[in-house]
Amino acid sequence: MPKDFFTSDHHFGHEHILGYCRETRPYKSVEDMALDYRAKWNGTVAPDDTVYYLGDFSLTFAQVEEWLPHLNGRKHLIMGNHDAGWKRLVPEQLARYQAAGFESVASSGTVMVAGVRLALSHFPYRVPDRFRSPDERIAAEEAHFAARSLVSGTQGEAGLLHGHLHQHFRGRKQPARLPEVNVGVDAWGGTPVSGETLLAALKKIRNKGEDGVLGIYGEWVPAGEDCTMRLHLRGRA
Repeated sequence: MPKDFFTSDHHFGHEHILGYCRETRPYKSVEDMALDYRAKWNGTVAPDDTVYYLGDFSLTFAQVEEWLPHLNGRKHLIMGNHDAGWKRLVPEQLARYQAAGFESVASSGTVMVAGVRLALSHFPYRVPDRFRSPDERIAAEEAHFAARSLVSGTQGEAGLLHGHLHQHFRGRKQPARLPEVNVGVDAWGGTPVSGETLLAALKKIRNKGEDGVLGIYGEWVPAGEDCTMRLHLRGRA
């Protein structure tokens, strides 16, 4: 039976990502990175599975057209800030995405997984400063990023699946907000993640008796002063 998978933030062809995410991308070149990600993707996703891609596939259409046709599954794009046309998608850009293999392109959405409605966005929920990762501190200075962040609960969802935050954490529970999980490749060993696995992660976060963040190595850090930075530093130790 076909399955649903979720992933984001491959950044195909992006040289600088190897330095920014050196902890989770120990590759000698972006070509080595792309080949490894293709192998992991196709070793996980079958041709008849569905993949919801939550943004930042590549900065250029040339990379989309080079790599997307070689990745298994029926693919749907939720656009991120490193996808061409993310601020204003014009018909010519939509046509190129569809010709390359994305069946649909949107800025956000919802999906039902095992009877549970989940919100989809490249960006995490809007958050108070002490819960922001370093990426979100940068984004907070740019109004067009904040405008794309969903407000918790407005989609009738049980939680949010997002990307954008790379290796900073795998999941988060904030005051008066639904749980959220980062589906990006840096948080999940470079592979797309099944809907069942993500539902289990959301349940684990929801059932925590305190607010905080779940690291990419499975460590839970309670909310406090700059908890996402403390988690990031622990992961690098």
